[in-house]
Amino acid sequence: MTFIQFIKTGIRYVCAMLLGVMVSAVLFLPTIGALTNGPRGSLSFKDLLDFSFVGNMLSVIPKYSYGAHSDLGFAALFCGGLAIVLALSVFFNKQIKVKVKIVLGVFLFGILLCLYWHPLYLVFSLFKFVGSYNYRYSFLVEFFILFLAAYNCVYAKEKNNIVKTGVVAIVFSILNIVLTRHYTHQEKIYACLTVAMIIVLTALYISSQLITKQKTKQLLLVVLLIVGSIDLGINSSLLANSLCMNDLEYTSYRKNQEKIIRNIQNDDQSNYRITQTSNRVMYEGNLTANYDEPLSYRYMSTSGYTSSPDGTQLEFLNKCGYPTYADCLTVTNTSMLGIDSLLGVKYVLTSENYTGLVKKNNTKLNGKYTYTNPYYMPLAFTCNNFDAIKNEEGYLNPFDYQNLLFKQLFNTSKDIYKPVKYAVTKKDDSYTEINLNTSNCKNMVYYGFIPWTSESESYVYNGKDVITKYACWLSPTVFHIETDSSKTKLRVESADSNFNYDNAYFYALDLNVLDECAKTALENEVNISMKNGSIDTTVNAEDEDSYLYLSVPVDDCWDVLVNNEKAEVKSFGNCLYAIKLHSGTNKITMRYHTKHQKLGIGLTAGAILFIIISAVYRKKYCKEN
Repeated sequence: MTFIQFIKTGIRYVCAMLLGVMVSAVLFLPTIGALTNGPRGSLSFKDLLDFSFVGNMLSVIPKYSYGAHSDLGFAALFCGGLAIVLALSVFFNKQIKVKVKIVLGVFLFGILLCLYWHPLYLVFSLFKFVGSYNYRYSFLVEFFILFLAAYNCVYAKEKNNIVKTGVVAIVFSILNIVLTRHYTHQEKIYACLTVAMIIVLTALYISSQLITKQKTKQLLLVVLLIVGSIDLGINSSLLANSLCMNDLEYTSYRKNQEKIIRNIQNDDQSNYRITQTSNRVMYEGNLTANYDEPLSYRYMSTSGYTSSPDGTQLEFLNKCGYPTYADCLTVTNTSMLGIDSLLGVKYVLTSENYTGLVKKNNTKLNGKYTYTNPYYMPLAFTCNNFDAIKNEEGYLNPFDYQNLLFKQLFNTSKDIYKPVKYAVTKKDDSYTEINLNTSNCKNMVYYGFIPWTSESESYVYNGKDVITKYACWLSPTVFHIETDSSKTKLRVESADSNFNYDNAYFYALDLNVLDECAKTALENEVNISMKNGSIDTTVNAEDEDSYLYLSVPVDDCWDVLVNNEKAEVKSFGNCLYAIKLHSGTNKITMRYHTKHQKLGIGLTAGAILFIIISAVYRKKYCKEN
């Protein structure tokens, strides 16, 4: 190939890649639009200057074992015992030219660098921090191993080259055993089983290549195929068993959860949200990371999990007391009745007693009762004097921030959350008692928030009961304190003295004030029609100062019209819709459009049309020549 031919081939390759991107534009561009709309939309280009290694490249040898999982710095690349032996034998095959071996070796080293050298690891992580499943692209390395194995088979005809395959198998097996000496006992057993299978597979391969009798050769190849399938099957089975769930427990949970939601929705077909304090997978100390059940069971909630959430929603909930982790997950394993009511939470699924909530029935499914929130506020209601609202003014902590929201929305001077007196008694570095004055426990719901300076293994107790694991990954910031006495004693157990008790926040939610706000909201309720991608309603307003409060997050993809004209829109709490109303009848329509969808459809259609025209032209050109 001449230099000019090389350049032409390179240009054709680049054009083909661009054409491939254009074909996928109908999905690719909307995905990019969604990613750039969230807190994870930025790219970490500055981390390219970190030239360190995330691990030792030799770790791929002991990790080439049955049931091995990949971790950062430890890539598991198992794709068959014989495959790795044949792939490495390429570099000892005399029938393959040295230049080719150098090219293959450089490529293998380069593709392993993508797993272990930070700049390349970052590139293949799309310039983003990856907290789990670090080597999602490791299949590329496995494909190359299989390619090397197949390439070696083409040239491994001489007896000398075939015998070298056995030497490679023995050396690799010894290295695998030696390098797993610091691994767990179970991992050592799997390594020995892997090595034994590699030896068996290599012996069968060598025998099948050296034997000249055709029938015996065919028989050995069939046996090799069977043993090779068993080899891959063992690894697949171990991986599946380590990742699978208990089918019976899952089936039982799912049926019960579907029954809970179905009963609620059959009894109440209005618009509302549902929250829960536990789900199918709970960790120690009442913590969980599984907040995607609303999507699975088709109900609206305040919680959810996606890889690219809307940053304004996360920030709003975080300021209200529901903390954000990893820029994608909001912890809502308790119910803050104030903000939940404002967000339209009408039902709460929980196993614990909860002052203010009313038990809907005595049916307990999945360890949870269904409670009704009597202070629920509709998703849409009218309010006045919205221009006077300044969202961040007076924000000090989650309770003061919620006070601010209610004062602004309901034009009241009353606080829904009121501070509670407390006294801290430090027993020792790991044990602290907090005594609360809970004399108004019948009309109040109590909450606490103790700031911490660093994460630790901490627990908050109410008497003998664990409220929550605290000051750690996935822990809440605000915790609910259930009490029926005038004095309540909390206990904090921590391995470190990392809590700022002087600036702790203990507040009581005044149910009487919350009830006043709820009644006002219900009196001004606006019935809305909500369907997938559309919201419609008609509102009669008496003056020009009226707004429609809508418990729907503000998003650029919503097209909001009032009487077929673009609406004047404000955001409440920098998150929720407040739509300006005109005096008289206001017909409001909201339609959601997917960002970059039309451009993506156009590019995809254009690319497909170009491919068709190009194929027809080439076919016609070939016939003429």
